[in-house]
Amino acid sequence: MRLRYLSSIFDHIRFDHAKAFFSYGVVIPDKPELDHYTDGPGEQVFRKLVSFGQNLGLTIFVEDSGEKTRKIREVSADMGIAGLRI
Repeated sequence: MRLRYLSSIFDHIRFDHAKAFFSYGVVIPDKPELDHYTDGPGEQVFRKLVSFGQNLGLTIFVEDSGEKTRKIREVSADMGIAGLRI
């Protein structure tokens, strides 16, 4: 698993585009009028991955840039995880 490998070479990692755990944009190349946001895998999956990484000794940061970031910021704050605006 990627987190296990990363923990063998790094002390700190960043979850890029972490808001996608909660929502992400779907782009339809030939029909831009159908572009939309949809739900990601959710808070439970995010919490499990972060906890797994922390149990491996990783300090985790989450990227909280872009639109629709309220949920990722709330959950990150609740878990004591620092956000990174890119």
